[in-house]
Parts: sequence; C-alpha cells; structure tokens
Amino acid sequence: MMVEKQLVTIIIQTTSLCNLRCGYCYCQSGRDSSDYITFENFRKCLSKIDDFFDPHYEICVLFHGGEPLLLEANFYKEAFRFLRGLRHKYHTGVQTNLTLLNDNFIQLFQENNCRIGISLDGDDSFHDFYRKYNDGKGSYEKVNKKIKTLQGAGVKYGIVSVINDYNIQSPIEFYSFFKEHTHTPFRLSPMFMVKNDRICAVNPEALGNFLTLLYDFWIAEKQPPKITLFKDVINNFIGRNYSQVCTFHTDCSQVFFTLDWDGNVYPCCHFVGNQAFCYGNLLESPFSEMVNSSVRFMVSQRTSLTEKLCQGCEFYKMCFSGCMANTINGIYNKDYFCHAYKILFEHIKKSLDEFLKQGVTNIA
Repeated sequence: MMVEKQLVTIIIQTTSLCNLRCGYCYCQSGRDSSDYITFENFRKCLSKIDDFFDPHYEICVLFHGGEPLLLEANFYKEAFRFLRGLRHKYHTGVQTNLTLLNDNFIQLFQENNCRIGISLDGDDSFHDFYRKYNDGKGSYEKVNKKIKTLQGAGVKYGIVSVINDYNIQSPIEFYSFFKEHTHTPFRLSPMFMVKNDRICAVNPEALGNFLTLLYDFWIAEKQPPKITLFKDVINNFIGRNYSQVCTFHTDCSQVFFTLDWDGNVYPCCHFVGNQAFCYGNLLESPFSEMVNSSVRFMVSQRTSLTEKLCQGCEFYKMCFSGCMANTINGIYNKDYFCHAYKILFEHIKKSLDEFLKQGVTNIA
C-alpha cells in the first residue's frame, strides 16, 4: 500500500537584519550584527529535524529574514550540499527583496532548483511607497532590474505583494501590474502589524472590496495572472485539492515551524523573539521536545477553540479562522481580516454559481 507523501515546512529565519527599511515590516526591532545563522547551527538543527520525521514526509526549507541574501553565497552552497545528503526529500526556497541578488546566487539557485520568492508591491509608485532603503530611496528600480536578470537566466520565481493602505486605493492600476507578469505566481498578503499597541493594518471591509474587484478583473481574463488566493478559494469550493498556504490551513502548527539563527523554534516567523511562543531551543534539545512542548500544545488548541467561536459560519472550513499572527487580543481569536475574507468568499461563491448555471465547469 502506497503511503501518501506529507509536506512539512521549516522556515529558516536566517537573520533579523535587512538592507531595506520597509515601513510595514514586522521584523523591525532588536536588530543585532550577530543575528545571522551559521552553517554549523543550521547543520545541527536540520540533522535533528531530519531524524525526527518519518520517511513519508517531504520537507520544504524556506530561507527567510530579515533579508536572507545578506548571508554569503557560500552558506547556501554548504546548506544545499548538506540537505542533499539527508534521508528525506528536500524542497528549498528563499524569500528575498532581491536587491542583493548576484550571479553566484543565481547559479546556486538554478543548480539546486531553489524557488525564489520576491517581495514586490506593484509598480514603482506602489512599491516605493513603503519599500525603501535607509536613506529613503525606493528599491523598485533595483528589484525590477534583478527580475529581468532572473528572466534572462530562465529562473522561475514567485511574487509576494503586500496590500497596504496606499495600493489598496488603486485596484485597477494594481491589477494592471499583475497582467505584466502573466506566468508568475502571486501571493497577496494584507498589511498587519501591531506597533506600540497600535494596529497598523488595512481596513477589513476595504480589503474585501479590493479583493472582489481584483477577482472580477481576474476571472474575466482568458489568460489570467496566477493569483494563488483566487485559485485556492475556487479549488476549495469545487472540491479539488486545496493548497498548503498557511493562512487558511486547518492547523498550521502541525506542518509549519520556524527556526531562528540561535536555534529557537517558533510557530512562524511572525513570532520570532516572542518567548511566549518559543517551543524550545533545537541546539540544546531534540526536535521531539519542540513538537511535544506545552507551548506548541497551547498553539495547537486554536483550531478547536476558534471552531466554536466561528460556529454557524458557512465559510469556516474555507479559512479555519485565518492567520493566528493577524489577531488581536490573543491567538484564540479570529483573523483581523475575517470580514474581508467573508466578502470575498461570498462573492466568489455567487460567481461560481453563475458559471455552473451556464454549464461552465473548467473554471480554475
């Protein structure tokens, strides 16, 4: 009998440092010049993780930051070589602002089939509003130049766009940017940050209306851009396999872990540095202690508790209360953007009903 492969994602918080100073970044405080993961720490921690999981698991290692390309290319060369020698099948990715990309990185990522995720918030007017260097200069020109370099080298990449209080005001112009990258997967991430007890986030209703407008543009295209949110929601409605994107995962704590540069383990990168959400230290203890820790048990209770909170909502099994990092007053509450997602889900449901009435079944 064939055992179904399962995927677990290990997010490596390579550093807290970054060469940009984006206004909405959650990784703003506590920067220290020593906050880099060493290859030795990476090796020790990944060895323990590899030993823990059963053979039917495949493991995705996502290098994150800060800015992961602040680490030298030699770190990644050693890391990729090490992962190839372990017993599991490994997939790798790097989430980067791309400004530090060079030929050495490109060659490494190509040779090791490492997926590149680029932080890009639209064209220059949108992107440069928040994504700036320390001197206030925007980073779009450099990022766009590096994207063309990737395209010339035949390297595949995806884009993560933060929906913020500026680009949300211009859905038509924002969507036009997507159309220029038809073959590129896009992930939309709404701005959410709590800073000095103040919520810095887009308005949920405005977000819902923005997303429905984007969806209407998208669904009308013969060759629509690859906006993963819309494809995932449609696939869920029509009963196809749903993606493993963490925001709407049944219980993200089961298959996502974040490892920081000092060996500390957390549910995800948004909680790095918050000791209340630290599962333990992997340099000091086996991974089984992280998995069975009281903190992880506390985090894993969110699914059952929010199910009661969301009782009666027809869309609960679309989002499972959303992202616990986007909550206020504790993780046992619903995603701050719950109302936005309800607006979108209701809109897509009506859209699909219309398609089915017309006999259209090849939708996503």
